[in-house]
Amino acid sequence: MFDTSEKKLTIYFDKNKCPSLLALTDDFWLEMCKRAGAEILNKIENKYCRAYVLSESSLFVWADRILLITCGNTQVANAAKYLLEVLQKCAFCDGDVALAVNKLTMHLPNSHLDEYENWQAWFSVKGLPLSAEITTLGTTYQHIKETDYLNLFNSRNHYHFSALPLNIVNDFRQFTAKQQIAFLRLDQVLADFTVQYHAFEPWGFSLNALKKDSFICLHISPEYTNSLITIESNLDLSTYVNKWHDLLSPKVTNVVKYGAKADSYTVLRTALVEETA
Repeated sequence: MFDTSEKKLTIYFDKNKCPSLLALTDDFWLEMCKRAGAEILNKIENKYCRAYVLSESSLFVWADRILLITCGNTQVANAAKYLLEVLQKCAFCDGDVALAVNKLTMHLPNSHLDEYENWQAWFSVKGLPLSAEITTLGTTYQHIKETDYLNLFNSRNHYHFSALPLNIVNDFRQFTAKQQIAFLRLDQVLADFTVQYHAFEPWGFSLNALKKDSFICLHISPEYTNSLITIESNLDLSTYVNKWHDLLSPKVTNVVKYGAKADSYTVLRTALVEETA
């Protein structure tokens, strides 16, 4: 069974003491994604941000932070280790670094335990000036170090719709890319954005969109066993939530607000309907 639920890796670098991450080449990010078990499929960029659609979700790079969103059997720990080791070797950054890993749901928990087990030891051995919080289902696996740098992450919003009805899953398996965007009414939201997407075979869809320093990320996984649609953005799209919920009729709707503090999140709205026989 494919694990559609997303893992999110966010790393913040002190922009007053580090060069811009946008100076790093595509080859660098390609190798980092390979370490996690993902490939870069395409990209868009502006002077504020670079966005990559991956074989397993998306990567966003700003001058002072990255956001890596993956699913399946990818290992975000490997990506973080590669990034931090390389930058440490080349003395890229003299300032503190803050890191957060979050996973809202876990369909296959045992397949991910190894990823979390050795983080504390690894960071300790490397002696990295790091703050980190690793959470799954709201439970802290490792709390490595806490500093004020955790407060420097920009807030963002996550809209999560899972356990979709069979007719909706089948529709998304047959929709074209434009039909998927239009069905979710995102054609209205994306009117002024630069957009790049990838339609997977036999099904599945990922989209990144940029407008100045704003981003929108859409992932659609129309699996029969654990269907999922997620939308992530640093814009407030809450006015669309009820419409999306009505259109999709999911058994679970989560709206997650990642606040100013990177090691915590708040579920603002959850609608859960138990399965009936």
